[in-house]
Amino acid sequence: MTQESLLSRISSALLSEGLNPAQEMIAYAILCDSYADGSIDEEQLQKGLCIYLDQVARRSRAISSVINRVKEPTIAEVFTESTMMWVDAMLRSPRFRHLGWKASSETSIFLDTGKYVKPDVAIWKDDKIIAIIECKTSLSRARKEWEAAFEERVASLVKKDIREESIFLFVASENSWQGFHPDNPRTLKTWFALCPKYTWFGGGKQGERKLSEVMYPTHLGKMIQRLHDLQ
Repeated sequence: MTQESLLSRISSALLSEGLNPAQEMIAYAILCDSYADGSIDEEQLQKGLCIYLDQVARRSRAISSVINRVKEPTIAEVFTESTMMWVDAMLRSPRFRHLGWKASSETSIFLDTGKYVKPDVAIWKDDKIIAIIECKTSLSRARKEWEAAFEERVASLVKKDIREESIFLFVASENSWQGFHPDNPRTLKTWFALCPKYTWFGGGKQGERKLSEVMYPTHLGKMIQRLHDLQ
């Protein structure tokens, strides 16, 4: 008796979850283009971003079930990629397009120490950096060290004439940590989180809700406004 093919098993797993990877990527790209032409607002863009991240996580788990992968793969690269996509749309939107800003991901910035960093997302005007966005899925594993590491990164970039107020930290979920303290002057200024505690990409094993089910309202819009204020 022949075994069922890998393609058939993956297709069945995706079908059982109601997933279609190509259509999901296209739908998110269309959503970004809709924001760029002014057809939708920031809240709709944020909802679409969270839906897409949930779909990618569920797809990864469906494939894991087929190939017997136990450890859940990281979604960090997808979060950075999807952030780059909405930033691209933002820069083409009516509020930004006249500024002539461009975005890149993982572009090397050489520091005075001789080392270099590769920001997840950098926004440029010609050869000058306007803003940097560092993307994190969650800060739970580094909840005791992340702030010191971030401050060190900020200090090194400020020496390159990059303004402190233009260096952003963008976190998808506050799961497993206390989130940004509301009294910290950087919260909702240069520190932003999409979703509160007890949320995870596609839902979690411990009962966490999907990102698209429990979002912080207006947070992406506030981040876009802060980026706009940098002009």
